[in-house]
Formats: sequence, structure tokens, C-alpha cells
Amino acid sequence: MERKKSMYLEELIFATQNAGKLAEVKKTAEPYKIKILSPKEAAALKKITTAPPNPQETADSFAGNAEIKARAIYNWCRLPVIGDDSGLEVEALGGAPGLYSSRYAGPEQNAALNRKKLLKELKNETNRRARYVSFIYAVLSDDQFLTATDTLEGSIALEERGSGGFGYDSVFVVNGTGLTLAELKERGIPVKTHRIKALERLFKEISSSVQPA
Repeated sequence: MERKKSMYLEELIFATQNAGKLAEVKKTAEPYKIKILSPKEAAALKKITTAPPNPQETADSFAGNAEIKARAIYNWCRLPVIGDDSGLEVEALGGAPGLYSSRYAGPEQNAALNRKKLLKELKNETNRRARYVSFIYAVLSDDQFLTATDTLEGSIALEERGSGGFGYDSVFVVNGTGLTLAELKERGIPVKTHRIKALERLFKEISSSVQPA
């Protein structure tokens, strides 16, 4: 029997308001011929008149928060959606900031203040091992979902270096490079981040999905 790729492969909504994450996901999806839309882009394209929800991250895991975001947007638009939750885990801080990475310095979610607080917390610490974690949750239909997760190993620099990227990139030194993720991005040096690796796992699985013709 001839088989073909499922129609849901054509486009996915990415449940985010973060422009940096959106750009990274769009670029990662290009080789898989999957079009990524932000909720606002989806609303304009599909003529959805209600505003997209902004769900609270109330779960106790990256997986739970990713699912909350994906399902909230899916219930709003009834279109395939991917949700991501990611964060920085520092060994000497017992895995902090972890789930609270985006609001480490307070609820205003100020990335510069988050980095400043992290460097202060590690001021006299010699163990600076850390890793980025990403969990992706994809809702493809009412009863179909996929997940993927991955990490990027590294350490925390003594001070900020580089202006590329976002979040903690300017203080996160990628293992084996001697450079922060911000410096690598600034210099145009390709690096597969935690999110890119998790997305590639997900997109490969989606691209291999088939249904009867």
C-alpha cells in the first residue's frame, strides 16, 4: 500500500513569546520542510480573532511546563503545536536556577539581572559545571503527541562574554570550545544547542511519520 506523510507535517505553531527561541526553532525546522509559526502569526494566517493564551508554568518539571504551554495553545487554535521548556542547571547550586531560569532574579523575567544574580551566587565557587536542558512537547491532535529532550554541557564563566544569543548565553561556556555560547553565536560558529538537538530529534520523528494514502 502506498503511504504518504501526514498533512500535519506542513506547519507547527511554536508556543512562545520569545523572539530568540522562535528564530532558532524556525531555522532548525527548515531542513525538514516544516513551517513554524508563532501564535500571533498563526492568528493572522488562520484568522483567529481571540488572543492567544499565556499559560502559567506551574508544573514541577520541564516536561510538565512544556506540555502546559503546548496544550494551552492547541486548545486555542486547534492546530498542531510544539511547546518548549528549557533552563540552566548549575551543579554547585543543586540544579538551580532550573525551572526558574527565566525568573531567577524575580518575576519580571529580566535576563541581565538573572545573569548578574547567577555570577554573584558563584563568586567564590570553584565547581562551575552546568548544563542547558530542553524539553519539547508536541501536540499533533487530540490524542497524538510526541516528546523530545536533550542537553548542552558546559560551565559558568567568571564574567559575561559575548553579545550573541539570549538568556544565559553570555555566561555559559560550551564544553570543548573555551567560548561562551554568546561568543560562538556572535562569531557565527555553528553549535547545536540543547534546544536544537531536542528539536532535531522531534522533527526527525515527525518527518518519518506516515499514514495510509
